[in-house]
This record gives sequence, C-alpha cells and structure tokens, in this order.
Amino acid sequence: EIEDALVTAQSARAAEGPELLAPFAQYLSRRLKYRLRGVGIDVDVAQYPAGEGSYDVVELEVLVEGTAAQPPAAADVAQAEQQIHTVAGLLGLPLGQGRVPGKLENYLSQHRPRHL
Repeated sequence: EIEDALVTAQSARAAEGPELLAPFAQYLSRRLKYRLRGVGIDVDVAQYPAGEGSYDVVELEVLVEGTAAQPPAAADVAQAEQQIHTVAGLLGLPLGQGRVPGKLENYLSQHRPRHL
C-alpha cells in the first residue's frame, strides 16, 4: 500500500502542469507538541505562500479511559474538562468558539473560495 501511494505521488508530480494537474492549495505545515499539567497541546502552524499569511490552530486534549460498552465516568470527563479550561486560561486561549476550521479549509476560504 505504501509503495502504491509513493508511485501515485510520483506520477502526480510528473503530470503537474496547467493542462493536466495543478495544485489549488499550497502551504507548509508544522506541528509542535507540548504537555502542561497533564494536558496534551498540539500547535499546528500553516505558513501560506508569500503575502498570503499564516494560520495557527491549537488543540488541547486530555484522554479519558472508556469504551463504547463502558463509557468513562462523568466525574473523569468533568475533571478532564477542568484541566483543559485551566491550561487554556494559563495560555490565554479562548474556549467555546464553536467549530474551528482546519488549515486547508481556512486557506481555501481566504484565498481560493471557488474551490470550496
């Protein structure tokens, strides 16, 4: 499977050109991982081409044990939520803003809306 994906990627690069295949989005993405007070912190930084800016997304995560058959205890979920709120406060991150667009979605909405 990995070999097939590599051959496909190489074929796509070889076919690049305005007539056949041209990228509709291009940016560099970097992920930084941290841990603070038991909370996993992922910082995704997307650097768009010159003059088109950048976009950063921060994800805070606490894992709580449970399964579909035996969901996590409500107290454990509440404790995890409190940890997230505490760390978000320490870092000055706003919470509760609803759905946050991903890097590609943000890029397209800002710079290539016809591709959405």
